[in-house]
Amino acid sequence: MGDDGVSWWDWLFGWRARKRIDPPKKELDRRDITVYIDPAVDESLVRSALKLIPGYWKFSVAEWDESQLTSLGGEWAGFLLPTQDNTVVVFDGKSRGVRYAGGTVGKRVGVAVFGRESELIIALRIWHELLHTEKLDADGMMTNRGFRDWLPGEVRAAFEEKARPHDWFWQIGYYTYLTETLVGRRR
Repeated sequence: MGDDGVSWWDWLFGWRARKRIDPPKKELDRRDITVYIDPAVDESLVRSALKLIPGYWKFSVAEWDESQLTSLGGEWAGFLLPTQDNTVVVFDGKSRGVRYAGGTVGKRVGVAVFGRESELIIALRIWHELLHTEKLDADGMMTNRGFRDWLPGEVRAAFEEKARPHDWFWQIGYYTYLTETLVGRRR
């Protein structure tokens, strides 16, 4: 949900979801997030992607500092994570040969970029992992009953017929639903 109370879902479809959470009556306790962007990644693309993520998270980009990062091993070999909570690292996954596009440990987020993603896909990847840091099931779009109930009838029918896992179109709605649930929980 942006600062003006309009969600991506509202903006994209031009209607208000029924059962939507009213804008908060007081200032939200927003999350300050530090972001490290690998010099091998297009910084302007990542900065544009950060602007697409709801205003609950407030981003500040820090200078790349490998001492603030750790590289995982095993099946996650080469995957980077920050060493501090409330931090995101966006790195070149192709050059590091990583298998996964995103991961979270506690409140630390790593997001790999492979060179072909749009700002929307990068934003959704970061948003997805940030929802995990809030202990929300960002992977549950296909099975979340609350999300289905939140959708207006005609949209719910389209979702049930056409949605597929990892479908960016429906992820926008699902992540909006989770974020509105989060904001409602925190008031």
